[in-house]
Amino acid sequence: MRYVPRPGVVLTKVCGASLLVPNREASQACPHIMRIKGFLVLDWKALVNGKELEVLYKGHEVLKRISYEEAVEEVDSSLAKLCEQGFLIEEE
Repeated sequence: MRYVPRPGVVLTKVCGASLLVPNREASQACPHIMRIKGFLVLDWKALVNGKELEVLYKGHEVLKRISYEEAVEEVDSSLAKLCEQGFLIEEE
């Protein structure tokens, strides 16, 4: 499984806040703007650049000094929420 950003969703900064903004192409699937912060911003950028989930898991494990299992649970949970809200597309 992998997640890819929905075409038409862009990450932008407004007054220091990181926002996922859907354009017209993506507005049917995710009709709202969402603020993201912290590691989720890094995860989004990694996915935009085509990184595999394994890279995200390892990044969380090392930078947060948590177990690999905790990192997998944390990343999967965050990305599943973005998928439910339409910002990401889940692929097999």
